[in-house]
Amino acid sequence: MTAGHNAQGIVLAAAVTVLAATVLGTARGRPAAGRWRVAAAALAAASVAACAAIVPLPPLGRHHDVVTARQDVRPEVDPLSRLPRWSALGRTPVLHASFASPPGASALLWPVLAYDAYAPATGWRTSPRLIPLPPSGSGGSRVEVRLEEAERLVPHPFSVHAASPAGTRADGATEALRLARAGASYTVTFSVHGSAAGPPAPAPAAIACTEPELRSLAGRVDRSASLGEQLAALERFLAATTVVTPYGRAAPDDSCAAVAAVLRTGRGSGDQIATAFALAARMLGASSRVAVGFAPRRAVGPKGRLDIVGGDAAAWPQIASAGGTWLDYWPQPARAADGGTAGRTGTAAEGGSTAADPVRPAADGHARSWLLPGLCAAAASAVLAAGATAAAVRRGRARRHRQRRPEAASTAGQSPRARVLTSWQEALRASVECAGPATTARDVAEGSPPPALGELAALVDRVLYVPPARAGEADAARAEELAAAAAVRSHREASDERRRARRFSRRPSR
Repeated sequence: MTAGHNAQGIVLAAAVTVLAATVLGTARGRPAAGRWRVAAAALAAASVAACAAIVPLPPLGRHHDVVTARQDVRPEVDPLSRLPRWSALGRTPVLHASFASPPGASALLWPVLAYDAYAPATGWRTSPRLIPLPPSGSGGSRVEVRLEEAERLVPHPFSVHAASPAGTRADGATEALRLARAGASYTVTFSVHGSAAGPPAPAPAAIACTEPELRSLAGRVDRSASLGEQLAALERFLAATTVVTPYGRAAPDDSCAAVAAVLRTGRGSGDQIATAFALAARMLGASSRVAVGFAPRRAVGPKGRLDIVGGDAAAWPQIASAGGTWLDYWPQPARAADGGTAGRTGTAAEGGSTAADPVRPAADGHARSWLLPGLCAAAASAVLAAGATAAAVRRGRARRHRQRRPEAASTAGQSPRARVLTSWQEALRASVECAGPATTARDVAEGSPPPALGELAALVDRVLYVPPARAGEADAARAEELAAAAAVRSHREASDERRRARRFSRRPSR
């Protein structure tokens, strides 16, 4: 659990505590002093604080530069931030492809965006330069795509040179394909075989992350070997020493510090392992980037049909080749088990399993993640409801008692002094501690009465017998409230006494 989660939990606990104290500690606009209200408010606050301590709230997503265009169009959601949602779908289809003729490759990669700029604090970023595509083309393979949800930045095979509907724009450098408006259907024409892919092309080292764990990773390869052999050794090492963990509710964190943590623990998400490979490759002198999209392990069917599921979502590193194309690498353990794709361009592993990736979360993982917060919320709600019910019952008893008293109908025209005296006589009749209506206020005060009766006795002594004090409307109203409270307490004590009498009467005689 992160410090951000704890901070949000503390803020939530404080807010609910104030609400509970306000609801449970107030009755009829006056602050209540009853111990039961204080106990109920404390119990509600404790339950909410416990939930806040053990249940991390959804944090604010880590910053990623949104995919902005050079044209005046609405920014799109960062595909890296969409990886958890895609992966959580499991085997639920997100894309249906229908090829005019099956392509030559057994399977295809479907990139959404490729990131080439890296900032140590925030991770990958990019800003594509989109240009219009012609509505139709020749000399390639044609595929019709239908998405389950309408999007503008859409997945597609590599090397797209024509697309429809009209107004579709693309950037080959970042593999971005944007529709003119959000839609669920589009058609693209792409080249199955691009230009020849040579060995990895050397490039000036662009070291953006200088964490010691990353330097140690780059130092594990034989620097006397060729660049291609170094990258292949790096791919094998990461696949053998890391474990891919499922995405949680938080946005992916591919910052320099997060990548260093993955290398220390050997556990991380697919995009973090891909980032570690790409950054280490830059230390070795290669030009690298990270692509995000879908990597299905199923070949196109005999009728040219292919369904891509949420579990196919992936992030993988790419290395620039001497032939002008990008070479795909798979340092993730599950992909390496299928043979990897190092040295291949625009294709996924051949002969791969048709099952969903076993390291990705199941489709019901998101539902299970809300079970504990739901139980905590239900417990806190039950505490608040019980407190509110008790307050309502207490006020109802007092109201019914005031309605039943014989003097209630005749106090409307009485003076404040008469109303105070009436309330005092009523409290004496209802109280079990007093001798009767003739008991004086001083007698009651000297006998350690209950709080409500004691306060009423002091009020009577002050406004009725101490000159030159005079009873006012506020004194009369307060006297009626204290008399009702004393009557409720006496009624409760009488009920307890009756229950004790019944319990003792049921005991067998010896």
